[in-house]
Amino acid sequence: QTCFHFVLARMTRQPRHCLARIGRAASGADEEAEVAAKSAVGRLLTDLESGMEGEVGRLRAQALRLRWEVLIEEAPPEDPAAKAEGGRLGALAANRAFYAAFNSRDLGAMGEVWASEVTRWGFLLFIQDRQVTEDNACMCVHPDRARLQGRAAIMTSWKKVFEAQGVPQIQVTEEEVLVASEDVVVVVCKEETSVGGMHEATNTFGRSRDGTWYMIGHQASPVMQPGPR
Repeated sequence: QTCFHFVLARMTRQPRHCLARIGRAASGADEEAEVAAKSAVGRLLTDLESGMEGEVGRLRAQALRLRWEVLIEEAPPEDPAAKAEGGRLGALAANRAFYAAFNSRDLGAMGEVWASEVTRWGFLLFIQDRQVTEDNACMCVHPDRARLQGRAAIMTSWKKVFEAQGVPQIQVTEEEVLVASEDVVVVVCKEETSVGGMHEATNTFGRSRDGTWYMIGHQASPVMQPGPR
């Protein structure tokens, strides 16, 4: 592990305090630090894979990724229930970030919510999955609209929504986790708009390789309001 951390530090030129946190977590001193350390290493490796040039560089980055995956596998097994609970909490936080971005009309924040590199294949397939995810994984259905597929199309649609006049604010109620696993969580909720409308929403989140939860699916359907008798 020491050799691996040394090589990783030299290749990524990250601050020493980050690697110190990783070392403390590896000793099992603090569960929260361990989670943070795994996320930190995942982000370093993702940045490394994206930044390496040439076949040799890519192979070196993949070798580091494999070594890290082996180290993770050698660690004591985690409680599946704890993993699912971690997924539930992570997805709920991402769900709230999604609506915060909508209500603030912040396209940059909305882009941070949606997936760009959610791993669907695992570390054994030596490809960069950014293009795969951008073209296929993300799906969005706005109320009374056709399904959009791919990050580029979805972000273009949010740009148009934010630029439109009279877009209402949304208050989320009855937020509930429908399905939770360590890699995918489905959240359902009601969207109550500031103009009196209501939608039923289904939001799906996926866990990236660095442990961050991103939106990979959003569908909102209008609810018919009962008319006067």
